[in-house]
Amino acid sequence: MSSSVDSTLKIWDISGKESKFNLVQTLVGHSGTVVNFKYLAETDYLFTLSTDRTLKIWKQDEAKVLLHYPWF
Repeated sequence: MSSSVDSTLKIWDISGKESKFNLVQTLVGHSGTVVNFKYLAETDYLFTLSTDRTLKIWKQDEAKVLLHYPWF
C-alpha cells in the first residue's frame, strides 16, 4: 500500500519472478494528502488519515467508505 499527496491510497500486488508492482486498487475519497493508513487483515478494513482533517474507515474489497470522522 502507498498513500499520496494526490489524496488517494493505492493497493499494490508484487508477484512473479520479476517482482513487478501491479496496481490493484485506488481508493479515492479524501480531499487532502493521505498521511497515514492501517490495514486490519482479519476484518478487511482500512483506516486512512488525511490532511483534510478526516479519518475514514473503508471496506477494502468493496473500495467504499463505511464511516467518516472529522478530527481536529
